[in-house]
Amino acid sequence: MSVSNVIKRVCWVSGLYLGLPQILYKLRRRDVVLMYHSVETSKSGYEYAVTANNLLQQINIIKKHFKIVPLHEILLPKTGARRAALTFDDALADFYDAAFQALREENVHATVFVPTAFIETGITMLDGKPHLNWEQMRYMQDSGLIDFQSHGHSHRHISKMSLDELSDDILKSKLIIESNLDTNIDLFAYPGGKFLDWQHEAILNLGFKAVFTSVKKTIGSNRMILPRIAITRDCNTTNFHAELSGMYEVVNRKPKIYNTSL
Repeated sequence: MSVSNVIKRVCWVSGLYLGLPQILYKLRRRDVVLMYHSVETSKSGYEYAVTANNLLQQINIIKKHFKIVPLHEILLPKTGARRAALTFDDALADFYDAAFQALREENVHATVFVPTAFIETGITMLDGKPHLNWEQMRYMQDSGLIDFQSHGHSHRHISKMSLDELSDDILKSKLIIESNLDTNIDLFAYPGGKFLDWQHEAILNLGFKAVFTSVKKTIGSNRMILPRIAITRDCNTTNFHAELSGMYEVVNRKPKIYNTSL
């Protein structure tokens, strides 16, 4: 381990020991967007899965430090309470089976980013993990707690697409969701979090209000290109507080980034 990594590790451990996350909650009042994928009733070993119980525990932690709001509200400049928004990528069927029940129990809003090529086609991204269908999505949308936005059509990494390919893929997704859910699609999350810098503007020019990355950071002043904090199966309570409070950024620990910019 290099000297710089040793120093970072010492700062990290010392910060946890001294209760740095709790201090940062009070001093560093930045909004956050959390990124989930699968919410399981039994553990599968999938890295981006949490249990329903863990989700409930995490929601209760978030509520102590943030006001949980619909994702569109995060786009507005912060004027009062620190805000958090919950997002779920890939529209996996266990969102209906597990996550929706937890969100409804806590009366919490969330956004699901939908890769439309996988809806009611029999094609799945992950073995043993089917996707939501339109009937389930309409039911959840009618609850007033869940809204659905674009995760592209094919779930191909946008960074590998030309402008024409990008436009075709994203607009196809937008049209399919709007026609099935009778809603306005104006938010986009990068599949796999990968992008090139020029693609932000290209997507915004397609009529989207904001794009969401997988850069593991709290939110600064930019409300059109927004980072999200990915929550994985090994995110324990200590790590969760460190993520939410921004401790990862303060101790200069390199954020986990799935792209080449931002």
